[in-house]
Amino acid sequence: MHSLPFTYMPIRAVCGAVGLSTSRIYVLIKAGDFPPGDLIGAQSRRWKSTDIAAWLNEQAEKASQREAELSAPLKRKANMAVIRKASLRKEADHAAS
Repeated sequence: MHSLPFTYMPIRAVCGAVGLSTSRIYVLIKAGDFPPGDLIGAQSRRWKSTDIAAWLNEQAEKASQREAELSAPLKRKANMAVIRKASLRKEADHAAS
């Protein structure tokens, strides 16, 4: 496995990579939900590309988990409907004979 060194990304590049505004990113940082980046000067903050990639992967995993949690009740409901339909069909066949 090859491992490339990270690059430092300015806020505009981070915004473009994650699809969020600057203000939203700073709100997430304050909440502890986004990598804070590194101060590389008195007022110059940069983010490691590897940290941003890890954050994006984490968000994708969370989204998959939420989707699975939300779809589970719907799947159960659909399965119950299939079972009910099969049971009614069986009762109708039994009554007809």
